[in-house]
Amino acid sequence: FWQVRRAAVNALADGDVRDALRPASDDPHWRVRYALARRLEAWGGDPAARAAVLGLLPPTPHAGRIREYLDYRWTEQPPADRAPDDPAAWCTFWDWD
Repeated sequence: FWQVRRAAVNALADGDVRDALRPASDDPHWRVRYALARRLEAWGGDPAARAAVLGLLPPTPHAGRIREYLDYRWTEQPPADRAPDDPAAWCTFWDWD
């Protein structure tokens, strides 16, 4: 249930258990990923900490979007244009039925 997973992200972040937050970057629900992104954004407020914060994100499509969000929030530079994604490429439960 996404609300429980979002609460877990917030509880882990409050407890400063940063490595345990890695799976949340690929959570299927956007609200869980957004809760993580807000925490990462705050932790990266100091430019010296940003590399460590970005190091928490795995090389997945959702984490890539979080990276773009963080880069925009920290630098105010919009992300580069890219081709739209096919949801079936990253959303394994996608089904037209």
